[in-house]
Amino acid sequence: MAHPSAADEIGPLIGEYGYDWERARRNAVGWLVVGVLGTAVGLPLTIGYIADAGSSGFSPAPGFLLGTGLAALAVGGTLLTLSVTRRREVFRLHQGGLVHHRANTARVLAWQDIAQVDYQENDRGPARLMGTDVHCVVRLRAGGRIRISGYHYRAHHLGSTVWRAVTKGEPPAAP
Repeated sequence: MAHPSAADEIGPLIGEYGYDWERARRNAVGWLVVGVLGTAVGLPLTIGYIADAGSSGFSPAPGFLLGTGLAALAVGGTLLTLSVTRRREVFRLHQGGLVHHRANTARVLAWQDIAQVDYQENDRGPARLMGTDVHCVVRLRAGGRIRISGYHYRAHHLGSTVWRAVTKGEPPAAP
């Protein structure tokens, strides 16, 4: 006879929501390409513009191009780092709680172990590209927090379900 696991104690499994690291990686590479191109074009233009600072005429274009390139590099680097560190992250939604698997660890969280859930949706194009179309922060009673982003499969469903279970006391129905 198998011994029950901690996940068995929080009820039947409703669904699994992994981190879409391939989508995050593709978006990171896109941002990095834009960043490299913007910086490669904007930096010489900005240097040339600064060298001619005494002449008449002002154009914000070189600085804007350089700033856009640097910002895209920062976004791309962040997304690339997250895509690697969260590659095997999985949320398993159960009727009585949530199991968070990351790297080689798993945390079993019953709904009463969660102090607060901050959940926001922003379904605009740029937000989807950066994975910020879903921003869900799960604050734990024991301290710490877990983030659910738009890069998790079916993040809208997962985030809203966790928010309803903790905030409204409406746990998900068993399949």
